[in-house]
Amino acid sequence: MERIGICFTGVPLPIKEVVKLTKYAEEKGFYSVWVMEDYFLRDGISYLANLAYNTERIKLATGLINPYTRNPVLIALTTATLDELSNGRLILGLGAGVQPLIEQMGISFQKPLKTVEEAVEVIRLLLKNGLKGEKTNYQGEIFKVNNVDFGTCPYFSEFGKFKPIRDSIPIYIGAINKKMIQLAGKIADGILLSLGSAPRYVKHFVVKNLKIGAEKAGRNIDEIDIATYILCSVSKDKNEEHKAAKGFITYALAYTPKEILNVCGYDEEEIKPVRETLETKGLKEAMKHVTDDMFKTFAAIGTPEECKDKIEEFIEKGTKHPIILPVGNIKLAIETVTSK
Repeated sequence: MERIGICFTGVPLPIKEVVKLTKYAEEKGFYSVWVMEDYFLRDGISYLANLAYNTERIKLATGLINPYTRNPVLIALTTATLDELSNGRLILGLGAGVQPLIEQMGISFQKPLKTVEEAVEVIRLLLKNGLKGEKTNYQGEIFKVNNVDFGTCPYFSEFGKFKPIRDSIPIYIGAINKKMIQLAGKIADGILLSLGSAPRYVKHFVVKNLKIGAEKAGRNIDEIDIATYILCSVSKDKNEEHKAAKGFITYALAYTPKEILNVCGYDEEEIKPVRETLETKGLKEAMKHVTDDMFKTFAAIGTPEECKDKIEEFIEKGTKHPIILPVGNIKLAIETVTSK
């Protein structure tokens, strides 16, 4: 695999352990490392700052942060700072986030499509103007930026100025539904597909809608990277239960939209017992309603050979940049995807 990524989230590993594993992935030739920011776990930016300082070549990516909990001006500052720390290796993964969790914080979740689109515009404008030394003004429906001199603070003006090292940092939009996928095709450098995606979904849903968005903007879909998170649970023991991976897939499958289920080859009635059992009896009981075929449709689960074949299937169906989230034996997962 020419380009492979690895991702981590805020559990279970502490930052120091993630640093060690990322350095090992870099040694094995991984192209990128992505840090999820799943609420209410460890914050993703803290991980990335440590990874930037402790690695040399691997690309570093936010995967994802959102413009509800972080204003786009703050995102631009964070992005420019991490890019400086990593010597130009940062990728900005941006999405709307998970509505129920954002609303738990007392933050209104309105117009996600427009919010993401304007956030991308603001961030790009600030980085570009910051490097040129020009002030930024932006008057959108959601966001307004008034006379911001990016890299300068009024009361520290005599201390000096901070300039981004790049005026353009790759932006990947996290997307699941048609409209957000089409927006990614219209304005993004790449699209990031969430855990629980399936190869058929990439080929028959994502590529189709990405192309629609790209064509509207006069772009070629070949210009857009298609990155996919793939849950990866590897064991040399064929009897391994893979509980963590199967638990996540059970939860994700229960709430997968009907349209996407159909694309992946499943009927809503097949999944209904999973959702109903999850809501009435809990995750362990719900897992009993998910077949092995279902688990293996949406994740790379099994022996090293099975997991590698699954990742290759994602690539064959349109994924250009597979990104594994390894659970269980993480070093074995790293070695599996980089073995010849």
